[in-house]
Amino acid sequence: TGMTIFLIISTIFPNGQDLRPVVFERDNVFVDMVRMLYRADTCTNVFPSLHVFNTLSVCIAVHESEKLKKHKAVCNAAYILAALIILATMFLKQHSVLDVFGAVIMAYVLYKVVYEPEKKMIPQLSKQKFSKQKRIAAHNK
Repeated sequence: TGMTIFLIISTIFPNGQDLRPVVFERDNVFVDMVRMLYRADTCTNVFPSLHVFNTLSVCIAVHESEKLKKHKAVCNAAYILAALIILATMFLKQHSVLDVFGAVIMAYVLYKVVYEPEKKMIPQLSKQKFSKQKRIAAHNK
């Protein structure tokens, strides 16, 4: 859903940024890697950041997973990796802070749409399950 929203925004409001240097002061393997990244990932249609949105979506899924909650190391590693990915997109000048904020807002809104209704239904489902168990117990007596 978020990626579709991004495509709609980029179609209606094409956007870009000009943060990247034209000339690099040094020439080494790391600068070559950044040059390759710049050639592969252009600085157009960057708002909101899909890198950040997808990273946050994975973090939310990890956080909401009952099975992964038992594995604290996996959860912590996912959160640390997410923070590093988001910082890297800004340090490598793929995205500005504005792009990141746009992705955070989009992830928050979609969290409310995807997870909140389900959380509200859980108490109702628990009540239904409890009343069903009560009826079965009364029937068995």
